[in-house]
Amino acid sequence: MKPEVILHSFGYLTQAAATTVAVSFAGIVLGFVIGALVCAARVSRRAWLTRLGAIYISVFRGVPLLVQLLFVYYFLAKYGLDVPAVVAAVGALGLSSAAFQSEILRGAFNAVPRGQGEAATALGFSGLDIWR
Repeated sequence: MKPEVILHSFGYLTQAAATTVAVSFAGIVLGFVIGALVCAARVSRRAWLTRLGAIYISVFRGVPLLVQLLFVYYFLAKYGLDVPAVVAAVGALGLSSAAFQSEILRGAFNAVPRGQGEAATALGFSGLDIWR
């Protein structure tokens, strides 16, 4: 390949790399928010919430990301929602990463022994202070 072609395209490549980083970051942040909600459902004492969270995790961890991206993009377009491709990509990445992040958060919550929470309650800590 000729070096002139690479140098000519360098500006486009850096712009595309910046877009990729921005979309990835936005998807991860959205995934964390959704993942925290799914994690709360999974550790809930209500059986239907736990099952709903488990189904969400099974679906989004089991379906390949490319299929999710295509599904979100074309599903929204089919029902008349003209969403830009970047927004659809952020949404699909957020939904996918939420399933993985919720399992990470659930593992972290389950790693704390129950006795730690009981000891903090006995010492007079509030519910928010216990989880700090």
